[in-house]
Amino acid sequence: MIASLPEPCARSTSRPRRPVPGLRKTSDLLTIAPPPDDAPRQPLPASISYRNASIKAQLLSVRQVGPSTQLDVLTACSEVPASTEDLRVACAPVLPRAEAHEAQEVCDADAVAPERIIHPKRAERLKTVQAEVDAASSIEDRVSAAEKLIMLLTPDDLAQLADSDVSAERKAARMALEYAGAEDVSWKSAQEALLGGKTFVKEIIGMDRGAYLTKRSLPQLEEFGTLEPKSISQDSIAARAVALYLDACITSAKSRMGLPLTAPVPKQKICVDEPPDWPAKVHMDSLQKAVTEAAKWGKTAFIVCSGRESEVSAALGLLDCDLIDAAFTYESTSKKVRSVDEATFDLNRQLIAALQRGRPIHISLSDKLVPFQSMFCAAGLFPKAVFNTRRLRLQAQGGHIRGCLGTDAKSFLQERSKAPECYSVVTTDLTMCDASARLPQLLPHYDEMVMIEVA
Repeated sequence: MIASLPEPCARSTSRPRRPVPGLRKTSDLLTIAPPPDDAPRQPLPASISYRNASIKAQLLSVRQVGPSTQLDVLTACSEVPASTEDLRVACAPVLPRAEAHEAQEVCDADAVAPERIIHPKRAERLKTVQAEVDAASSIEDRVSAAEKLIMLLTPDDLAQLADSDVSAERKAARMALEYAGAEDVSWKSAQEALLGGKTFVKEIIGMDRGAYLTKRSLPQLEEFGTLEPKSISQDSIAARAVALYLDACITSAKSRMGLPLTAPVPKQKICVDEPPDWPAKVHMDSLQKAVTEAAKWGKTAFIVCSGRESEVSAALGLLDCDLIDAAFTYESTSKKVRSVDEATFDLNRQLIAALQRGRPIHISLSDKLVPFQSMFCAAGLFPKAVFNTRRLRLQAQGGHIRGCLGTDAKSFLQERSKAPECYSVVTTDLTMCDASARLPQLLPHYDEMVMIEVA
């Protein structure tokens, strides 16, 4: 249950603070003088709220060391109740070893599920907005109310979700990453995003209420399972809010595309047959078909030319590919003709030009070992997703690449149904043996690309 905070006490800076009996400050230590042996022991009042159960345990298990008992001021003053009166009551009793050990066990049990403390006004606001979500009469009203709810989340709420071990709550966070078009949707990545605070919320809101969801991206979201916001505990504020918002956006997207609102969206059959066997060895006249077949399955083709890259480039030119000369980019930075940042911005310009025209992207390595992974890849400019066709489509549609924002992004997405979907293809003039030995650590998503060797 959500507990209410005590009414805040106004503190005056002009009035001297009342001294606390039994306490004296010496340098960096707070010294607590033990009470006389015949002094009655006072139990801790239940009304005191502690920010951390482990600190409560420390206060309960204070033991006398020599003439006095000492607590590190950095530990004590940062976590104990702010009121000096509460501090006096909490610290005055010195329990015997047996009682202190019993109190420690009680506090350890409490530490498993610490009590959430939320200001009454904020708790009432959360309750009101959640009632608006439940009472929404239309899909658009539900999305608007859920958006207001997720905007009320604080960094503390998101940090609590990052510590969750409940599968339903973790699923909501990971689905939010997939919804935003993130490359890594693991729980570890979700924790890092949640600990980023309000940035996590801004990324979700930036997806324009599910406007970028398509018939291809919806099944990828539903691979995580069905969202059930009502099954998530009321105490898990962030998980419940994220689940409600995602559920509303998915429902809105299904309604926009004329899909059933309750049944899951079936995966789109990109190809009638099963995917080809990779790696593959093809002749030059079959190269174009092999590249487009890989693109249909959301894969980036990695073509090993073995000294015939010029012929391969000519064949790819027939597919209307936009060429990115990675070898020239690397040489120009190696010779200090331009900086790495300048080269990255130039790569971004070429990438956006290809995306806006709906053309495939041909990255030519020639015989060079170009360190894209460590040198040229930059989130938002030339992301690692360029080497993963499925991720590239998601990031382009989600507006996560600089230049695919605002009006340009919407017009770009409206033309996607008419133009072929974007995809990437990488070529190298190395042999298969050399490429397998030297390129995996230099290129992102190397293991996910399909290997095609020119016969």
